[in-house]
Amino acid sequence: MTKRKKFWLTFSIICTCIVCVLVIFSLAFRLKTVDVEIRARAVGSQSKLPDGIINKVLASGEFKTGKNILFYNTADNVKKIEKANPYVKVEQVIKYFPNKLRVYISERTMKYRVQDTQEEFWYILDEDFKVLEIVNFDNISDYVDKTFEISNKNLNISSKVGDFVDNNQIKVLAMQIAEGIYGRTKDIGKVSLVEMNFSGETFSAEIRMKYRNVLIKVIGNDDLAIKVFRAVSAIYDDQMQEIDIAEGTVITVKKDFNGEIVVIK
Repeated sequence: MTKRKKFWLTFSIICTCIVCVLVIFSLAFRLKTVDVEIRARAVGSQSKLPDGIINKVLASGEFKTGKNILFYNTADNVKKIEKANPYVKVEQVIKYFPNKLRVYISERTMKYRVQDTQEEFWYILDEDFKVLEIVNFDNISDYVDKTFEISNKNLNISSKVGDFVDNNQIKVLAMQIAEGIYGRTKDIGKVSLVEMNFSGETFSAEIRMKYRNVLIKVIGNDDLAIKVFRAVSAIYDDQMQEIDIAEGTVITVKKDFNGEIVVIK
């Protein structure tokens, strides 16, 4: 056998082996199973996840069995799940080889509420600014103790349930304000209204507390969570009892010339 014939014979065998391996891999790594695991949800009647949520997640995800799991991009599946199930947060999708996907979900928690511009209904949002519900004004009482209002001057929403509100600046600031409030009170429902103001490069926020209509004015967005924590602390004693202060008291928190946070009552 000539060298040329040996080369082509060897080359043909190698190519055949590669094709066989690819065929085996394509068959072995075809998606067969998708399951769902709930990592966290509210307890009992507090949960907003409907009955049969696992089956609903699987159905709304529209996963395509038979596709090669090696190259399966699940981003579209996640979007479909999030849209169809407002209170679901897809934490992670993990590929378990050779042919299985597992979707890890948790329950989203309401955090903010925003009036529509016509003041006919409320948007209920979570910390990611996902619209969890749109609630008629007559039915808002069940949400007031679990959320605080962000002024619709800051968020003009026209989204539908399951959509995300696209305003990262306000979202980040709202999260810091909520962190400061919750860090001191463990209850963001103690706040009535938050309105943020931007004048040139100067930021300020007004936080209206439910207790005696106290108004907190925060100057500057640097160390915002700490400033809010300090200001809210001026309303409570060490045992978290509300201090006897006058109705409509204004509390201002800012940094002085030395960069120290000062609270003025």
